Amino acid sequence: MASEDSRLVFLLVGKTGTGKSATGNSILGSCAFKCSDDGTSVTSEISFSSVARQGYTLTVVDAPGVMDTSVDSTEAKWKSCREMIHAMSICPTSGKLAILLVLKYGERFTEENRATVRILKSIFGEENLWKSCVIIFTHGDLFDVNYDGEKCFEDWLREQSRELGKIIENCRFKCVLFDNKAKFPVKQEEQLKQLMDFVDQLDQGYTKDIFDEAKKQQNRLELEGLLPKLVVEFQSEINSLIANINSTVITSDSRDEVMKLEDLVNHLLARINEMDDPEKIFYDSDETRLLENIRSEVECLIPKISLMKDTVQIMKKVDLLISNVEQIINVIDQANPRDEGMPSCLRQIETKAGALWLKIAQEKLSPPFSSRLDLTISLAEQKLTRLRDDVELAEKARKLNLKIVGLQDEVTNQTIPTLVSTFTAFAERADHILAEINAESLQPHDKADLLERITDLKTKIDNLKIDNDMNIGWTSTSVITGVISVFTAFIPIVGIPITVGLNVAPVVGQIIHRAAERSRRQSEAEKQKK
Repeated sequence: MASEDSRLVFLLVGKTGTGKSATGNSILGSCAFKCSDDGTSVTSEISFSSVARQGYTLTVVDAPGVMDTSVDSTEAKWKSCREMIHAMSICPTSGKLAILLVLKYGERFTEENRATVRILKSIFGEENLWKSCVIIFTHGDLFDVNYDGEKCFEDWLREQSRELGKIIENCRFKCVLFDNKAKFPVKQEEQLKQLMDFVDQLDQGYTKDIFDEAKKQQNRLELEGLLPKLVVEFQSEINSLIANINSTVITSDSRDEVMKLEDLVNHLLARINEMDDPEKIFYDSDETRLLENIRSEVECLIPKISLMKDTVQIMKKVDLLISNVEQIINVIDQANPRDEGMPSCLRQIETKAGALWLKIAQEKLSPPFSSRLDLTISLAEQKLTRLRDDVELAEKARKLNLKIVGLQDEVTNQTIPTLVSTFTAFAERADHILAEINAESLQPHDKADLLERITDLKTKIDNLKIDNDMNIGWTSTSVITGVISVFTAFIPIVGIPITVGLNVAPVVGQIIHRAAERSRRQSEAEKQKK
């Protein structure tokens, strides 16, 4: 078992086609990894191999390239992050771990190279990457061909500028030129020894603990890789929510439906925030979050849901107010204007309606919500006005009826014979009541009933007056004939018959008179019926 000081672990990183697998084979001194000369990715899975060389146990971990040519760019970041996490998990825990950034000598530093470096910095953490990194330039044979000993590799490194020069500086010129085609063992051993010397000089070996510290950058890289797919999925959910919101017909009974939509929106927003949490994803202080646009779209739905909830509450309130108004309408419909206590009942209805109208006015409902309520209130006010008019007319009719009843009772209770002026006074009062009935605006059926009753009463008064006059007249006649009969009784022979005749004549006359009067009244009654 090799001691920790005698073990070196090399993690090969870089974009596809730079010769990582060939470099691993050069380090191991054997063909442990598959290689290709056409730039296509051969390593599709993480692999590793160990060997004892130059007094060390060397372990090389080879993974598919960053920006792998076998996958599209939208998946590259996510794939690279997952693979590096896997690669770190299989690295031996003992020994110093060095990150070997493999670049191809003579290759122009392209956008693909820049993306590769950005990804690696995100995965490993920029500061720790450079502290634990050695750069290997492959195709060292081309360097020898280009300069043929006229320039050393160290001078060439210092001449580099722009992005490549910056990377070399960040790595503090810990760079090795590898010729993976070298056929002489001496050269192979020399380039390996130079690599191992640089590794010994590293401030720190890269560890799993350091790797875990860069978790926020790794999470970001993973999110960037998943971003296109997530955007499509989230956008589909957003579109579905928008369609449901737009198709929802809001009524006072829509609370559960709106609450369900609110739960869906909140759940979607929570998922987005969980995936794009700044506590878990690395962001610069002023950087826009990756899912910010999607988040904004979802957050725009929150005011709509809130408005829908408010609308449901308002509509429930409107329905309750309409129900209260309809209760008043129902009371009005059941009210009988002719009831004696109706004026008091009407005042109670008006008080209740006034309080409700005031409450409705204080709600300050906007026209879209108040339209149905306004129509119901208008109907209630129309019915209340009609009831008020009916009660007023019924009250007038009731008072006139009381006058008729009062006069009728007096007439009925009046005995005869009596003074002629008594019935004259009755007739005058009846005429006055009749004039009042004709002058007042009454319900047609009330006016007709009152006119009929006052007419009947007037007829009764007239008949009683006739009866009274008849009674007085025949009584006077009886007195006169009675006095005469006293004197005729002393007349010889004919006195008695004359006296009897004088006493019988008033009685018979009164009977005949009354019979004639009854016949007249009966005839008039029959005419009125016709």
